[in-house]
Amino acid sequence: MTDVMRDANLTLELVHLHGTRELTAPMVAGSITRLGPVTGGHEPALTLPRLPRAFTLEIASSSRPDIVAPDGTVRLPSRATTVTLVLKVSGTSGGGTATTAPLRVKVPRR
Repeated sequence: MTDVMRDANLTLELVHLHGTRELTAPMVAGSITRLGPVTGGHEPALTLPRLPRAFTLEIASSSRPDIVAPDGTVRLPSRATTVTLVLKVSGTSGGGTATTAPLRVKVPRR
């Protein structure tokens, strides 16, 4: 099972155990422990975890905003680089906000 699938399954397990009404942003943020790799090509992309409908996700900080910008734009560097991201989870109708632990993502070279 891939790391992204593992995290998606943790979030789904939270929904199953607590229902979406009782989920909080800290619970969801705590279930995100890894990010999938950045895909290369003409339009490189960062794969972010899927969340329950009651929550949104954004990049709170990037150790290399020149490579992975806060808006999610990815610019492939001249050599493979690991970027550390912190994601912010927000409840759309309550549930608060929370950030994930720092997450490392590998960005391939161009």
